[in-house]
Amino acid sequence: MVVGVRPRARHRPGKSRRPDEQPGLTPQDAPALEGDAADERLAQESRRTTPRRALEQRPGFAEASPDVGELDLSVVEEAHRRDPDTTLELVAAMATATDRGLREKARRLAHRLAWREARSTAPTTVRGTGRMRSVRGLDPQGELDLDRSMDHLTQARAGSHALEPDELWSRRWSASRTAWCLVLDRSGSMDGEALATACLTTAGFWLRAHEQRAVLTFADDVVALGSLGDGRTGEEVLDRVLGLRGRGTTHLAPALRAAADQLGRTSARRRRTVLLSDCRATTPDDVVAAAGLLDELAILAPAADPAAARELARAVDARLETVSAPSDVPAALRRLLD
Repeated sequence: MVVGVRPRARHRPGKSRRPDEQPGLTPQDAPALEGDAADERLAQESRRTTPRRALEQRPGFAEASPDVGELDLSVVEEAHRRDPDTTLELVAAMATATDRGLREKARRLAHRLAWREARSTAPTTVRGTGRMRSVRGLDPQGELDLDRSMDHLTQARAGSHALEPDELWSRRWSASRTAWCLVLDRSGSMDGEALATACLTTAGFWLRAHEQRAVLTFADDVVALGSLGDGRTGEEVLDRVLGLRGRGTTHLAPALRAAADQLGRTSARRRRTVLLSDCRATTPDDVVAAAGLLDELAILAPAADPAAARELARAVDARLETVSAPSDVPAALRRLLD
């Protein structure tokens, strides 16, 4: 016989408001470019490469790349031990080389150095990841937990009576407790230093954010390097960062609204946004109102020009750290996020 279960009243769980439902956001605001549109924009941007004659002006380039297509890893590793910042900037610059052989080798090395630096200060424990949990009742988003429900099922079958919904248990995946969004400013010159800083920030962010995470970049538009839930790996996102080239004006407010849009797609209880920018918006948008859409904002700003970032941090009660060089990033992220 089939054991019946008495129906219970349905209710719709609360839904996080999307940015277009939030005060201060107009329907005309364009979201971040995602999917094919993002791929096309990033491919177009990465076509801008750096000729060898320009790279030759950088300290250490001749020793690191004695000929076209060559990259001496032992030379670079030794240089990194002596002067990490100059070396990180050189490797990031070589990752934009017109010389395809050199560019691909430099990109692989940039990945290795970025992850190594990020792991030096990343937390050793995983916090905020999802897990399977057992909940009382029949959950339409889960499956029957037979182990915990078996006694009631057996009794109902023996007594030929219907079960109350709360006599059964379901297993469901519990969402991560924290969702994250990283926002990278590419509106200025993405030279070796800026690109190395963006790479180290992305790697450090990725090791902390775990499952529910998005990475956006902005100038006069906003592009998703990795959208929430799109399944991109850290290697894929970091490779997209290495393809960024500086361009355009600083549309900071739309970027913050796009971050709110990404985080509005999740049911995570905590939503954190990390912004790498000097926060000098060049458009008249209300940056403070846009930042107010975010539950938590942490800002990483250049130590040489922190004034606008400090002003924004004070206005919205955001946390702020400054960096003078790429190698400052891991420790700054630890202070900012851990």
